[in-house]
Amino acid sequence: MKKYSFTGETIPHKGHLLHRIKAEIDIFGHDIKAGDLGGWIESEENLSQEGNAWVGDNAKVFGFAQVYEDALVEETAEVFDSAKVHEQSVVNGKATVRGNAEIYGNAHITSSSKVYEYAKIHGETWLLVEAKVFGHAEVDDSTICGDAKISDNARVVKSTVQELAVVFNDAQVFSSIIAEQAQVYGNATVYGGKLSGTIKIC
Repeated sequence: MKKYSFTGETIPHKGHLLHRIKAEIDIFGHDIKAGDLGGWIESEENLSQEGNAWVGDNAKVFGFAQVYEDALVEETAEVFDSAKVHEQSVVNGKATVRGNAEIYGNAHITSSSKVYEYAKIHGETWLLVEAKVFGHAEVDDSTICGDAKISDNARVVKSTVQELAVVFNDAQVFSSIIAEQAQVYGNATVYGGKLSGTIKIC
């Protein structure tokens, strides 16, 4: 038996025709009962019929994007292009995941945060407010919030990047707090401690 079906209700969105889904069985982990209405997808390629993955509320998943395993996309979040959301990850609020970005582990992409291009977010990571992660950046077990930006080939692990802080180029940040208008870039590596203010590390 299929996990979900199409209700017949459709809407046009960004050049795609999206279909409202409805749960055909109870979906464990997301408190979804058979008969509950879900969000909007373009085709069954967007949401796996296996596992507990779900698209709920007014969330939209389209293009070649995939939501599978136990992932959840809800509220007014959008996942599109060739983005992937899987394992136990959650995308909600007004968040956007697009391009070839990949969200997995127990990551939460929420508020108005954006993940795009080839970025990877995993582990116990939270993206909040208007945080942006893009390029080939990778974030693991960290909190990125405010107007913080992680880009290029930067890697952030077990750290907090907040406010207007940016980490870019080939910079690596481990177990640190990067705050206010601090910049970490070039080939810099930061281990531990706190950088804040208008500090630039390159």
